[in-house]
Amino acid sequence: MKITIALDGLQPLYARLKAKSQQDFLDVLKETTTYLRNTARKKTPRGDTGKLQQSLRQVNPTKSRDGEVGYTRSYAPHVEYGHRIVRNGKNIGYVPGQYYLKSAVNDTRIEFIRLATGALKK
Repeated sequence: MKITIALDGLQPLYARLKAKSQQDFLDVLKETTTYLRNTARKKTPRGDTGKLQQSLRQVNPTKSRDGEVGYTRSYAPHVEYGHRIVRNGKNIGYVPGQYYLKSAVNDTRIEFIRLATGALKK
């Protein structure tokens, strides 16, 4: 299962930086991707084993693609968004989502703006 979260509303800033300099653009994307990974790691619930936190992965941006941050554990979306508890075919409850990745993305949005505007001023 793949979930995509984008920094919506920041496309004009994104486009201006990309037009100014491809290298500055890639540098900002790499810093932003690393910031997201580090922030997500801090916010990811540890649980009993810490396996969800350990499954966090980062793919650095290149000229042909943006960076990616995600989890390899199949249950990551269930922890993020919540899930039903079913026993013997009966719905017995609901575990609410923890929205740890959404929170990390919101924090990263602020960092991206700071990095991009700084790169545009160079």
